[in-house]
Amino acid sequence: MIVVQITDLHIVAKETTLGRVDTAAALARAVDTIVNMEPGADAVVISGDLVDNGTPEEYAHVLSLLERLTMPLYVIPGNHDRREPMRKAFAQRASAMAEDGKLCFSADLGPIRLIGLDTLVEGHHHGEIGEAQLAWLEERLAEAPSKPTLLALHHPPFKTGLSIDGTNCQDANDLAEVVVRHPQIERVICGHVHREVTTRFAGTIGSICPGVAHQLGLLLDAEKRFSIRNEPPGIQLHRWTPESGVITHTLQIGAFETLHEGSFR
Repeated sequence: MIVVQITDLHIVAKETTLGRVDTAAALARAVDTIVNMEPGADAVVISGDLVDNGTPEEYAHVLSLLERLTMPLYVIPGNHDRREPMRKAFAQRASAMAEDGKLCFSADLGPIRLIGLDTLVEGHHHGEIGEAQLAWLEERLAEAPSKPTLLALHHPPFKTGLSIDGTNCQDANDLAEVVVRHPQIERVICGHVHREVTTRFAGTIGSICPGVAHQLGLLLDAEKRFSIRNEPPGIQLHRWTPESGVITHTLQIGAFETLHEGSFR
């Protein structure tokens, strides 16, 4: 079972982002990579910031770029998204999505479960989950206490040491209290930071997928201003097997030379 995570697409209707980043071309390359994977992905989760301004035109554009992904697609919003345009755009395409209120979901993928939380606070960059959604999460986790589960949200509920930490999930401690009660959670997978990050969180593993559009500069001083860098984009593969549980691989998107192919014996 392979769940591919992509995040922070920042698709715009026509022009490039920041005047020079062609986010549509970056997403097209990511889709190429997913389509050509062997073995193929069983599902794809997009962990927020699908578009840059939350307009219907942008969502129409991102949908056209995702057309070649025929596997189940799961989406949650980030701080650049807007709920109602996103809900309308993905009503027929997303495999699971709440019909009203928060854009959260719970999906049974056979040997594992995938749960998505909505951390969007419209008009702000920080994230929150809220009491009602935490109660909903507790109920969903109680339904299958022994099934390995991936929990996806846009805003990380843990610190990274980067200046963006001030805009992460503000009720992280409340989420941690829920997560620690449910050891079937194999990963808490996030976006927002535009860098690959891995840490311990509430008795499990917290990970952040690199962005598809661009990356955040590695400035390990929370007082410094952030920088946006045109580093190689990436995606993550969360692969579950009965023998090993969930193992996460980060795959950078781009054309890289193969120096040698062989086999280990």
